[in-house]
Amino acid sequence: MHRGWGWLVAGLIAAAMLAAPAKAADEGRRVTGPQVAKLLQDMGYRATVGVDGEGDPKVDTAMGGVNVSVYFYDCVDGACGSLQLSIGLDLDDGTTHAVINAFNRRKRYSHAYLDDENDPFLAYDFEVLHTDFDAHVRSQVDLWESLLADFLVATGYRQVQAPPAASATSAGAAGRRSLQ
Repeated sequence: MHRGWGWLVAGLIAAAMLAAPAKAADEGRRVTGPQVAKLLQDMGYRATVGVDGEGDPKVDTAMGGVNVSVYFYDCVDGACGSLQLSIGLDLDDGTTHAVINAFNRRKRYSHAYLDDENDPFLAYDFEVLHTDFDAHVRSQVDLWESLLADFLVATGYRQVQAPPAASATSAGAAGRRSLQ
């Protein structure tokens, strides 16, 4: 009977040893509101930490001249596995489904939609994939800024800026769907 207990104890110890690295890896895939706020501030943005209606962290900031909210998902004890950057534009006359559909066809990673007053919204979701949190989130914010600039023009919120002179490398990209 002692042998049976010995195998059971050895099995429990082995299971605990295997679970520890998995738990440590999972901890590297979560981020808190204060961490995101500090990173945004380090990037030169204002950032205020709050809580959303579900009790999860929320960070309010501004990019491209408009207010942006950062929502947190897949949270455990305030540390979250995915984020969403989101804006809503309160336009006097709203916009159309055709404008939003055209934007969505050209942009791969975001989704735009209209509220009941035809005001446009843009959301961009991403997971916290890397233990190098700063580099990953910085790359996602850079992509968001590009999406946001295009969205502000597409919805008529902002006028089109003159494009830079065409280069040989950008000429080959004509007609392809944007990776944004």
